[in-house]
Order: sequence, then C-alpha cells, then structure tokens
Amino acid sequence: MTSRLQPTGSRVVTRGAWLLGAVILVVVAAFAQAPSGRGGTAAPVAGQVPKSLQAVESGAEDVIEAALGSERAHVVAISARLRAAAGGSATALERAGVPRTRVTQLVQRANRVSALAPRGSYLAIMLAANAVSALLPDLYRRFSGPVPALLLELDYLDRDAQFRSLAGQKDRVSIAVRTLARAWLQLRPKVVAAGGGDLARAYDRHVAAMKRLDAVAGKRLELEAVRGLDLVDSLERVLLR
Repeated sequence: MTSRLQPTGSRVVTRGAWLLGAVILVVVAAFAQAPSGRGGTAAPVAGQVPKSLQAVESGAEDVIEAALGSERAHVVAISARLRAAAGGSATALERAGVPRTRVTQLVQRANRVSALAPRGSYLAIMLAANAVSALLPDLYRRFSGPVPALLLELDYLDRDAQFRSLAGQKDRVSIAVRTLARAWLQLRPKVVAAGGGDLARAYDRHVAAMKRLDAVAGKRLELEAVRGLDLVDSLERVLLR
C-alpha cells in the first residue's frame, strides 16, 4: 500500500513501474493466445495423442473401408464406436486447449456418420466419415507423437479427391488436389531426411498425376487417389522406422 505521505517523485516511479508491468502482462497474454503452427493451430503440448482420439482416427477409416465394401452391418457397428470415441475424447481435447467449438464440431460430425449409417448412401457415409478425418491433423498437432499431422492430411486429401470425384463435385476435387500439393511440399523434406528419397519421388509423381487429372476428374483420378493412399502407408513406415 502506498503511503499518503509518499513524495511526488515516488508516485511517478510507482506509476511508471505499474504501466511497465501492465504492458508486459499484455504482451505475455498476447503470445499465450496467439496461434502457432500451420493453419493457426496451437503448439504441441506434453503428452501423447489420447487413445480416444486415436480411436476416432481408426474408426473413421474403418467406416470408409466398410462402406467401400457395401457392408451395412459393419458400417452401423463401427459408426456407433466412432460416435462413442468422439464423445469420449472431448475432455482430453479441452484439457489440451482445443476450443470447445472444435470439439463440438468433431462430435457432431461423428454423430452424422452414425445417423447416416443405417440407411444413407455409401458415398454419403464415406464423405461424412472423411469429414471427421479432416479435423484430425489440427487436433494431432496439439500433442506429441510419432505420426506427423501432415501425414494424416495427405490421407484425408487423397480420399477427399476420390470421393468428391465420385460425387461429381469437380470444384471440390480441385480444392483437394491443390491442398494436397501444398501439404506434400511441407512433408517432403522430412521424408527425404528419413531416407525415403525414392518414395518422395514416387509421391512427387503422384501429385503431378493428380494435378494433370484434376481437370477431368473421373475414374483415372479416383484410381490415382487410391494409389496415393497406398503411398501414404509407405510414407508412414519410413517416417516411423
């Protein structure tokens, strides 16, 4: 507490110190709130990716595989597990600083897959499940772990190009292909550094083919997208060995 008999000069020093402290607090708060990483995501926090979020990742992919095989009963069963995993991951995600709106978005997308599962078209189900996968790169960046978030992004984008082509959505195919090319440019140096030079060149050729086929989309692009998914599996093995 300041004495009421404090000299004027002391009050000036105290006020100056208070202002300096306030400025420091503002700057610190700004840095704490500023987004970091690609796409405005938060920096990774200590700790591995929660098992519930890993279950969301595998669940979304398993729904897609079941839908590709026209296995309705499996689609319904796996979709229920996907919905439960998304709901179960909410607490861990919020503790990691994921905005509640993003957590809600994840849960809503998983719920949509489950709602479509019993009677929805298989293409609609695949698009809905892949929309869940679209959120995972950003969420994975908030944790430490061996799987690069960009690898998940390549997986999602190849599928997105494939499914948008099947749906006749050529504009969305173009967006997916352009985003795929950008994501690959960021991941490529890590693949080369891990000793995957030949594989990097193979994925270069895949991206070039996707760009070339983008204008017409159709079956050839869809087959190339599937080839890209196989290459992503190989990229994962190189990066995790």
